[in-house]
Amino acid sequence: MERNGTKVVADSAYVLVRTYYKDSPAKTADSASATATASTSSAAAAAESTDPPVATPAKVLPPIPEDEQRRVYKWMLEEKRKVRPRDAAEKKRLDDDKALLKQIIRADTLPVL
Repeated sequence: MERNGTKVVADSAYVLVRTYYKDSPAKTADSASATATASTSSAAAAAESTDPPVATPAKVLPPIPEDEQRRVYKWMLEEKRKVRPRDAAEKKRLDDDKALLKQIIRADTLPVL
């Protein structure tokens, strides 16, 4: 290619593309045997250990105030109102959810979370 009397060499690039299969048969067989070996060795190690597993105590959280719960339910209702249903079944489900939220908000006492 020539431009204004000077010779310009076009640069070129090569791209190497390799196909990749997520679950190739060779890898699946290798991983299955490796998994079986690992599970048998871990089972043997667990059988040798005589220490009982240590249970972590459940974390007790303070109760959520009722006014904060109502704010959360109102926020959920507003978010449900923003959703645009795609079909009749989704519209019915949204209407049921909104009716339930309205019923909870209007109730004298809120359900315990």
